[in-house]
Amino acid sequence: MTQKTATIVVGPQGCGKTTNAERIQKAYGCEAVVDDWGVGEIKPGVLYLTHDQKAFERSTRGQKGFDFPIRVVTFMVAMEMVKIDEEGRA
Repeated sequence: MTQKTATIVVGPQGCGKTTNAERIQKAYGCEAVVDDWGVGEIKPGVLYLTHDQKAFERSTRGQKGFDFPIRVVTFMVAMEMVKIDEEGRA
């Protein structure tokens, strides 16, 4: 069984994170999307969209660690993954 990864996509407001949320979710294999994420719980298998570059730092402060992987990428990197995913299915 593959371990689920939490994915955090960071980009400026208005860059297209919400518009492309379903495509990003599919490309990274996430089960749910949390839009406009700030500070809060991080769960495996969830895609978090945020414009706040420090949100991950603040959310993990004081944590001993996670028992699942967490991926943090820029919106540009996420869209490259979308492109690769969609070309692979074409």
